[in-house]
Amino acid sequence: MRFDLSGCGAGLDESASSLLQLGPWAEALGYDGLWLNEEHFGQNSRVCLSPILLATALAMRTRTIRIGFSVLVLPLYQPIRLAEQMATLDILSEGRVDLGVSRGNTSRYFEAWGLDYENRSPAFDEALGTLIRYWTDAKVQVGSRTESIEPKCVQKPHPPIYVATYREDAAAWLGEHGLTLFQGSQQSVESMRRCILAFKDAGGDVAQVPVGRFVGTPATAVIEVVLERNLDQIGDRIVSCCANSLLLSALAATISISRHAIAVIGNATNGEKRGAGIMVGAPFPCSECQA
Repeated sequence: MRFDLSGCGAGLDESASSLLQLGPWAEALGYDGLWLNEEHFGQNSRVCLSPILLATALAMRTRTIRIGFSVLVLPLYQPIRLAEQMATLDILSEGRVDLGVSRGNTSRYFEAWGLDYENRSPAFDEALGTLIRYWTDAKVQVGSRTESIEPKCVQKPHPPIYVATYREDAAAWLGEHGLTLFQGSQQSVESMRRCILAFKDAGGDVAQVPVGRFVGTPATAVIEVVLERNLDQIGDRIVSCCANSLLLSALAATISISRHAIAVIGNATNGEKRGAGIMVGAPFPCSECQA
């Protein structure tokens, strides 16, 4: 089971001035990954840094923790430049990149970029296929010339790709094409259930599905959706991952969780833990718990 942090600044953005120091601290606390959101134009008082530049800076200050994107709006990117940037980051991080992408559901981004919002789905499909070809093919057609897009990624054939969607038909398409579903924090539990089941029925590997972060959500609700296993067998394992491995007081300081909620986990009996569990900082593929 992986336990990661995600958000604007990987959930460490409460203290932007010390974000680069908090990355190594999260690594030392036992987190497996940092996932960075792409956001534009400011979010009230919060300013999100450029995710690719921030990922590179964090990769240079860490050694083992994975660096992911949750998610990049793929139609906004020029494929050659993005292929080069992701491959460079994969090299500099020594193969620690996880690439999350989406079609995008914020129309003002497309308007600002001068792109057709209604055309985002075919634009995404074309961009994703092109990106993969740039990484895997020795030479590709670029305009009137045949070129090799360099550098190539350390991870072969390319970094893991996770695709975010809230639609069941799109989740099924991912399963049919061997891609991995990504589920975001804005979805309801029932929406996740439908998408994950559609992905599974289409041949997708549910064990690899990252689920966006839940703060203050009973762990059993998320586990039931993703894993469909006996909750009595899983609840303690997930809570103990949080309570024993991650130093609860540091966890609260890092991502501003209610200290009362932290205390619930730290002091509850096993039975209480299953009902009041808290899961923080996904995406996390729970392959270890998968039936």
